[in-house]
Amino acid sequence: MKKPDDLLSICKVLYEELLALDFSELRNAMINIHDDDAGSFLNYDYSDAVGPTVTTIFYNSHPAAEREG
Repeated sequence: MKKPDDLLSICKVLYEELLALDFSELRNAMINIHDDDAGSFLNYDYSDAVGPTVTTIFYNSHPAAEREG
């Protein structure tokens, strides 16, 4: 890995390898990088249905995203 966007490639390879291992109901593969100072995390995500995406998600955007101190 040389730059942060390489995480998308890692997600894709992980997704493909899990499918090859017969994880047939796999939705996606993701890596989250937390930034507690900003109150958010970067969600690197890959799926065959959507492709590669990078999304900033704020902790207070949804109860499932809240981070406990």
